[in-house]
Amino acid sequence: MKAYYNQEKIASSFRNFFKKVLNLSKPHLYLISYIITALISSESVVTSDIARELKDDFSLVFHESVQRRIRRFFA
Repeated sequence: MKAYYNQEKIASSFRNFFKKVLNLSKPHLYLISYIITALISSESVVTSDIARELKDDFSLVFHESVQRRIRRFFA
């Protein structure tokens, strides 16, 4: 089975939707779109599980740093 939509493409669609609906800065739009895709793939709301599912641009960042970024976003 081929996967036509990768995490980047799905996150981009979420970003475009939230840009029209919410008034968020670009970094926040970028982060929330990836958080939602990771929430769906991890089927969990635990930050370590969400951070583990983040790919693409987040793969070069330390796991703990991504967790902190997610917690700061929701604080």
